[in-house]
Amino acid sequence: MGRRRASLLGFQFVLGSAPRRADAARAAPDREGDATSVHALLVGEGDLSHGSFLRRMAAALGEHEGVTAETRVIEAPRGLRARLIDPIPRLGDLDLQPLRWRLRYSWHVRQALEAGIGADVALVNTQSVALLAAAPMRRTPTVLSVDVTGRQFAALEYWRPRGRAALASELPLETLERRALHRAAGVLAWTEWTARSLREDYGVPAERIVVAHPGVDVAAWAIERAAPSPDGPLRILFVGNHAQRKGLPTLLAALPLVGRPVELHVVTNDARVDAPADVVVHRGLAPNSPALCRRFAEADVFAFPTAADAAPWAIVEAMAAGLPVLASDVAAIPELLGDGAGIVVPRGDAAALAGALRALADDPSQRAAIGRQARTRACERYDQERQMTRIVDVLRDARERHARSSA
Repeated sequence: MGRRRASLLGFQFVLGSAPRRADAARAAPDREGDATSVHALLVGEGDLSHGSFLRRMAAALGEHEGVTAETRVIEAPRGLRARLIDPIPRLGDLDLQPLRWRLRYSWHVRQALEAGIGADVALVNTQSVALLAAAPMRRTPTVLSVDVTGRQFAALEYWRPRGRAALASELPLETLERRALHRAAGVLAWTEWTARSLREDYGVPAERIVVAHPGVDVAAWAIERAAPSPDGPLRILFVGNHAQRKGLPTLLAALPLVGRPVELHVVTNDARVDAPADVVVHRGLAPNSPALCRRFAEADVFAFPTAADAAPWAIVEAMAAGLPVLASDVAAIPELLGDGAGIVVPRGDAAALAGALRALADDPSQRAAIGRQARTRACERYDQERQMTRIVDVLRDARERHARSSA
């Protein structure tokens, strides 16, 4: 079929037939007769940290014997195309921004899956960009990686409060999301919080869900911490882009209430940070870089009073670095921290956050004990090497389940 152009939601997309199976098979590694080997295609959005996550995941999977992985990252649109899916504040929920955003990415994910027929199995991160992938998922067994369901995302009021017209965009999204989840060969839930919504809100059978956070490289985060100064300020670290949403205003409001000397370091790539002059802002620190690790090594406490998040990477990294964590009681954060790896405070409660910071400032031994428990929990539950072994099993199971259903 010749290639032609079609317009969807104001975007130009190239349509054409998918690569022929024979051509795709010739491009794929020769795995005939080896039931344990697997060639995985990882597809997903490039927004926020998702793109770097996919690339790290492909590298980690590739370290397992018999596993090869490639990525197709759908980068964020630029210029006019970006403006076409931006929120229109004056329209509120009637602008259907979540629907426009997810359909744009879902179309490109569908194209990537169509072009990846040579893969044994695909993993799409996340299910929110697999809304149009029902047809290619029939051909290629596909695992959907889920950090937050659509219903949970809407309840978090991630970008803005939900208005009366919110259901106009949420109902179509949930219908498409439900179809994708039931069409998938497997579902990888990052947390039990997410798995519960998959079961109760979307009717996904429990036996098709595996709870496994992708984890972090705990060996790389085994950093030597700087000794606290007995007379120095409490050194607080905050890490996150979109700092407004991730609770930096709450943290800044809490600092004068602590009643103890404090020193706040903020790691962000936000162009503007509304903070006092004595707050140290660090920009341009790459993920997992030595410069970023130094910030964790020199901190006494990691504070992350986010207003809307699902399962933040920064919290898991702080745990792996052996830092006591102070975070808000949002989404899966209490589950990540468990019992003893951190302190949870109510979202937006600057006074409660200040009280927790004061308690840690006054008790270095408690800080050290919580930090040790955080490191232990990260090693036991969020070790990337261990988690990737589980995810390889999920991919193989999905391939076998798809083969049985297609026989």
